[in-house]
Amino acid sequence: ITYTPRERGRGTYKVVVDPKNWIDESNEGNNEVEKGLFIDAPKHDVSSHGIHVSGRTPQDRLNSIKVNRTGTISFNLRNITNHELRNLRNVEFKLMIGDEYIFGGPIGPMGPRDTRLVFRQHKFTKVGTHTIKLFLDPKDALYETNEDNNVFSRRFRVTR
Repeated sequence: ITYTPRERGRGTYKVVVDPKNWIDESNEGNNEVEKGLFIDAPKHDVSSHGIHVSGRTPQDRLNSIKVNRTGTISFNLRNITNHELRNLRNVEFKLMIGDEYIFGGPIGPMGPRDTRLVFRQHKFTKVGTHTIKLFLDPKDALYETNEDNNVFSRRFRVTR
């Protein structure tokens, strides 16, 4: 029997031999054993270098863009441990500007110490100073060595 744990924690396993008592035995009371165990899943950690907002023209500076223009939102996803990220369908990222959901998706798979650039085009329609936030693993589905490096934010301006 092979079992691959998906999360860390306490559990039990149970082994039953001859569950329907088809074998005539001298001792029927020793066919079942239950044991406790502690599962220590691999420790991962995802992080980012930060978020950038940039326009398409030389007049647009980094983290400042003209209203009603389409610009690029970009960030790096990093696996900062020596463990591979795979089979983690529910580990995702989410990008928000204020209360507005911009986009998101799955983080994995990623190799050990791997970095991936993520970018998205977005049309900026509201003048003012805004805060863009990147949430890594917002559902806390990944057991991480550092849970405090999963939110990044940056202020940027949309001007006339």
